[in-house]
Amino acid sequence: MFHRLNRIEKTKLLICFILFLAATLFWAVFEQQPTSLNLFALDYTERHIGGFEIPVVWFQSINAIFIIIFAPLAAWLWITLARRQQEPGYLAKFSLALVFAAFGFLVMILAAQQVLHHGGLVSPFWLIGCLLFMTWGELCLSPVGLSAMTRLAPKGLSGQMMGIWFTATAMGNLVAGWIGGHVSGQQLHQLPPLFSKCVVILLIGAAVIALLRKPIHRLMQHQHEYQQG
Repeated sequence: MFHRLNRIEKTKLLICFILFLAATLFWAVFEQQPTSLNLFALDYTERHIGGFEIPVVWFQSINAIFIIIFAPLAAWLWITLARRQQEPGYLAKFSLALVFAAFGFLVMILAAQQVLHHGGLVSPFWLIGCLLFMTWGELCLSPVGLSAMTRLAPKGLSGQMMGIWFTATAMGNLVAGWIGGHVSGQQLHQLPPLFSKCVVILLIGAAVIALLRKPIHRLMQHQHEYQQG
């Protein structure tokens, strides 16, 4: 089947493959919420307000709340930029998503270092700040990904491309579970190196995607459906 594709269709498949790798990387880090971030909320976050203790599970709802708040703003932003012919392309949005996720884990590095150096518990606003950045990243990647796969898929391969997109989510969750399985809530010293590795890998991924934008755009510049990145 693939040998029948022309050069443009093969380039589209290359873009889909890059988006697949970026999505897998993003979800592998994003899904640290129920593992390493949950352990941090349980053991190292001040959760008492007066006589009330904030349940750890409530932190899992913060992302959903931020989605409700910021999704309309993100939609408005992309529509506005599209009308001005300034909307970033798929690769640019995915690169931005990885950068936002990196900033989220940079916040957690600072929070973990504060506990290590000063002891005690840290403010829940550290976790909230991390989840805010992660949500912004999700809004740059998740709504865009399926649309990108559908639009870039060569004729007759739309279903396969959609399946590949959801496979990226599954692969990301698999990697996230593997990472989380190596973290213990009683060993705080494990968290800063883990968060640092996440930041470095995310920034490398974002940089690689950014560097690939122009070469790929040159290959696709005569295709009207390809957004200028």
